[in-house]
Amino acid sequence: WNALLAGVVFQHPSVASLLRELSRNPALLQVCGFDPLPRQKRTTPQLCSNGGKVQVLYAEPAPVKHVIPSDWNFSRFLNNVIELEESHQLISGMVNRLREQLMEALPDFGEHLGYDGKAIESHSTGHSNKKTGKTSDPDADWGKHETTGVNHKTGDAWSKVKTWFGYGLHLIADTQYEIPVAFQITPASHSEQVELSAMMESLFDSSPALQTRCQDFSADRGLDSGPTKAKLWDDYRIRPLIDTRALWREEKQAPDYDPGQAITRPLDPERADNIIHTE
Repeated sequence: WNALLAGVVFQHPSVASLLRELSRNPALLQVCGFDPLPRQKRTTPQLCSNGGKVQVLYAEPAPVKHVIPSDWNFSRFLNNVIELEESHQLISGMVNRLREQLMEALPDFGEHLGYDGKAIESHSTGHSNKKTGKTSDPDADWGKHETTGVNHKTGDAWSKVKTWFGYGLHLIADTQYEIPVAFQITPASHSEQVELSAMMESLFDSSPALQTRCQDFSADRGLDSGPTKAKLWDDYRIRPLIDTRALWREEKQAPDYDPGQAITRPLDPERADNIIHTE
């Protein structure tokens, strides 16, 4: 388990990469709970008869190696972790317990929450097998994310479309401590807006103390939605910090709009402030 966490923390792209690091790093081996002392197989003597004389011959010493799990051992362990999560929700339950412990230790933990989504690409190409009609990763599907904007220098509109085959990570975190409080992994096609609403309900229903403590909830303007903002304020009394997309369009229709200048907006129209919103 410690080695699995180390692979995530140190961003190893594969199990093979993690095992190579363990084989050369005794300090990491010890932290993960393995024996950091290298091992060497004992050589076996052999009797050799040559010209009537019997001699004892020893083979070349075996190379010194650290004792680390094999690829097969680690793959089987990962399968066991996945099965336990599916049957007993051990990983997600661990997140919930850690969240409650942090709320007890930090009086201001959970006051400022935020949501964001992340595309996770599958190792599968996404192309269906001609015989089975399925992909090599049947739980994944195609996702699409489009971003639009205006070039501040030229005034030209631009758009960027990203497509990927895999999954979407939906995360609610404390934005002050940058620690997650809830997560959800779905196929890539699932809407962030729908997942955000469902995650808020599940999170605040399971932890009423967090709902009471939370003062504001932030998200990017791509998640601007009247029902979402109304739910945050009317149902939970939490201030939504989600930029309104329509306001940027209205400002671009103003007579004095200059495409070469960035659109800015004060946090409070009635107060002079050095901190402003930008497009």
